[in-house]
Amino acid sequence: KEQLGIDAKFGSAQALARLVKLDNEGRLPQSMYVPYVELAVESSDRDHAFKGLERVNPNAFQPATITGLIELALMGGDVTRAASLARAVGDDVFLEAPMVAAELALAQGDKARAEMWVRRAQAMPSLAPREGIALARYEASHDQKASARRRALALVDNPRTTDGDLSSLASLFIQLGVS
Repeated sequence: KEQLGIDAKFGSAQALARLVKLDNEGRLPQSMYVPYVELAVESSDRDHAFKGLERVNPNAFQPATITGLIELALMGGDVTRAASLARAVGDDVFLEAPMVAAELALAQGDKARAEMWVRRAQAMPSLAPREGIALARYEASHDQKASARRRALALVDNPRTTDGDLSSLASLFIQLGVS
């Protein structure tokens, strides 16, 4: 990494910009495509994430990166790409992100499969804040407002909840009519 000019003093955006530049110049080593994709997912840079993914076996990534790629594809309306990636890596990738699987199933029109993943999420003793917010949104839109409200209120005090998560929670509270 150091010889590529990427080190700890770089922020994620700077590191990704450097990797993109090297890739565009044809000088990015194969071994750097995993961090390239990870940084692109972290930055919500769909184009570069999927460009880098073309060079790496999806099984080389941590589940969080794969579910991030699936979320990026879904946000871009590319259900086919999201489903293809999910098939390539298998359902185990969703063990810590069941709501990503539920969102994919809903996008594919498979309500029964979505419900299965929602039930798994509801049964988990702890969810990452993004998953908890997604579950609360689902509950709020499926006549489970009391559960959604309890879940959202608990997330406000969760130390893992980021400022970005709080912004999402604010819009959820508006949806729920909580002041």
